[in-house]
Amino acid sequence: ALASVLAIEPDVLIADEPTTLLDLRNARLVGDLLLSLEQQLVLVTHDLDLAARCERVLVVHEGAIQFDGDPFEAVRFYRANV
Repeated sequence: ALASVLAIEPDVLIADEPTTLLDLRNARLVGDLLLSLEQQLVLVTHDLDLAARCERVLVVHEGAIQFDGDPFEAVRFYRANV
């Protein structure tokens, strides 16, 4: 699926839970691939390890943005508050 999307060379790539149901090795491989792409990446995930590797993280809870900023701080906020 990813190859077919990348074939049209989009400027922005949206990935919704791309590591769901993957083992740790393959989740890391998918994360490495997504984070290495030229395209701007909008990533929706509950994978906190992957979120921590992003440049910026938004924590959304009950339909509202609860945190916007540094990935490590976002993960810490998520663990403490959501």
